[in-house]
Amino acid sequence: MNRTANFFFLLMVIAFVYQMLYYSFFFIRFLRYRLRKETEFSPAVSVIIAARNEAENLKKHLPLWLNQQYENYELILIDDRSEDGTKEILAEFKDPKLKIVEIRNKGRGAKKQALTAGIHAAQNEYLLFTDADCRPASKKWIARMAAGFEGGKNIVLGYGKYEKRPGWLNKLIRYETVLTGLQYFGYALRRAAYMGVGRNLAYSRKVFHAVNGFAAHADLLSGDDDLLVNKAATPDNTAICIHPDAHTNSLPETNFKDYFNQKFRHYSTSYRYRLIHRISLFLFTLTQTLFWISAIYLLFNPLYFKYALFFIMLKSIVYSAIIYSASIKLEDKIPFYFIPFLELNLIIMQLLIFVKGLFKKNYTWH
Repeated sequence: MNRTANFFFLLMVIAFVYQMLYYSFFFIRFLRYRLRKETEFSPAVSVIIAARNEAENLKKHLPLWLNQQYENYELILIDDRSEDGTKEILAEFKDPKLKIVEIRNKGRGAKKQALTAGIHAAQNEYLLFTDADCRPASKKWIARMAAGFEGGKNIVLGYGKYEKRPGWLNKLIRYETVLTGLQYFGYALRRAAYMGVGRNLAYSRKVFHAVNGFAAHADLLSGDDDLLVNKAATPDNTAICIHPDAHTNSLPETNFKDYFNQKFRHYSTSYRYRLIHRISLFLFTLTQTLFWISAIYLLFNPLYFKYALFFIMLKSIVYSAIIYSASIKLEDKIPFYFIPFLELNLIIMQLLIFVKGLFKKNYTWH
C-alpha cells in the first residue's frame, strides 16, 4: 500500500514541477506581453469568408464587415453550395468592396476547396480570414489585424471569443477558448507558433503558396487554420494581435453534445502537427491529467492527505491566477473560483475525445 502511495506521490510531484515550468515558459510570457502601439502601416487586405447555409448570419454580419474603418480592402464571400437563401441575401448588398464567389460542385475537403477559390479570387497579398457566424469586435478589426504584418511578418494570429451566456457549459467553452489562446499565443511569443483559429487569422499569399496551400492535409476535412499555420510558421514570420478591437465574437454551442462534437473535430488534426509541438502539447495534457489522478488518489491516504491537499491548493491557486489574468487580458473574464473545476471538466472531456478518436475518423464541414 505504501509503495503504491509512494509511487503516486512521486508522480504528483513530477507532474507538478513540469506544470510549473510550462506555465513559466509559455503562459507567463504571454501575460508579460504588451499590446502593440498604433501604426500607420495599412497594406491592402482581402477579407475571405466561406459560408455554407449561413443566410441569417450573413444578413447580420455583412454590414459589419463592409463598414470597417479601413481604406484599402475587399471582401471575398464564398457561397459554398448554400441552399438556404444565401444567394438572395447576398444580392441585397451592392457594395463595390464585396466580391462573391460561388461554388456548386462538391469536392473533397469542401471548406478548403472554398477557401482556395476565395484566395485565388483575391486581389491582394495579405489575406484575413473569419467565419460567417463571427462578427468583428469593432470597426478597427481589419486595421488592427493588418498592422500585425508590419516588419515583414507573414502570419498574424488573432483571438476569437465566444459570447458570454448563463450556465456551466458557457463557462467551460470560454475557459477552453482562453486556455487555447494562452497556448498558441504563448508558443508564438516563444518563436514556436503551432496553430491559429480560422475565426480570426491572417496570412500572406506568399506563405500560402510556399506550403502549397492545403495540399499537405487535403485528405482531412479540418485543418484549414491550425495545420496551415503549423506548416507555414517559422521563428520569425509570425505575430500575434490581441487588441480588443481585433477580436471576433461568435455564439457558443448551447448543449454538451454539440460542443463535444465541435471539439472532437478541432482536436482531430493535432496528430499532424510537427513532432516537437505534439510532444510538448501531449506532455502538458499528460502531466495535467496525472497530477489530478495522483493527487485525488492520495487524498484518500492518511499518510499523504495533507501533502496532496497542499499541492492541490498550490497548483490550483497558481493555475487559476494565470488563467484569470489571461482572461482579463483577453477581455474574456473567467471567474477565478471556478477554474480548477473547469480544468477537471475539460480533462475528462479530452479523455472522452481521445477514446472516441480511436474509433471514428471521418469529420464534416457544415
